[in-house]
Amino acid sequence: MRYGIVVNPAAGVLSVDEKKRLIKEASGILADCEVAGLETTSPAELCECARALAEKVDVLVAAGGDGTVSDVINALDIDEVALSYLPLGSGKALRYSFNLPESVPNAARRIKEGAKRSIDLILCDGKRKALLASVGIDGHVIQERAKYVQRGLRGLRAYQTAILKLLLGGYKRPDATVTIDDETFDVPHAFSLMITKIQFYGYGFKVVPEARLDDGCLHLLSINSAAQVIYGFISTYSGKNRAGDYRTGKTVRITTSKSEYLETHGDVVREGTEFRFEILPRALTMIC
Repeated sequence: MRYGIVVNPAAGVLSVDEKKRLIKEASGILADCEVAGLETTSPAELCECARALAEKVDVLVAAGGDGTVSDVINALDIDEVALSYLPLGSGKALRYSFNLPESVPNAARRIKEGAKRSIDLILCDGKRKALLASVGIDGHVIQERAKYVQRGLRGLRAYQTAILKLLLGGYKRPDATVTIDDETFDVPHAFSLMITKIQFYGYGFKVVPEARLDDGCLHLLSINSAAQVIYGFISTYSGKNRAGDYRTGKTVRITTSKSEYLETHGDVVREGTEFRFEILPRALTMIC
């Protein structure tokens, strides 16, 4: 089995030198393994690097954050190569979702011993593939969080500070209309509309415990009260499960009363008032 590791040098809080050390150990565990990406300076360069490496390997391992995995999925012909993941990001929703060890070397051992698994993807607006997407406050939080990261605040504290500022600062919530399969309902004053295949949002925060990677369904969670958001914060520490209204189906369409962001895996994709999602059953082969 030929492995290739594409490393995002900008992911997470570790220095590039620390990433190099961990990846060197991981590549030694995987044995027949080529490493690339550490010299890239942009997501576009990283995606080009991933495409080139994927042509030479049987398993492409994305080392970075959840957004790195998302970028790689969208850069490749995913019918041609199996993917895997080494957690180097901050929130690490995919590490929790795939039940990977926190240690990068131990995660590499899991990959070495792992079996192939076919999992579903979400198709967003007929273009972008994801395991987690949301419409609403999340995109605003990402942009606000970036300001705190620039000031030196990292990890969970940066995220919490950003969302609290938006909650206390009067985030203007849209009214939303959601159609899931043939059922239409209203979500007044929506904070967040989350469409997911994974249980975790990040930092061990289990928001949709019913979600499954390979059940052929989209899992929708709608949150429209500050109490539900605060409960979500508490659940980060208490281990309790999600709040909000949960539904499931094959397709989801969301319209909002004002322009909102579509976010996938920590990246703001676009702004608009109408968003479409559909399930892509067993579209991705993962080793985890």
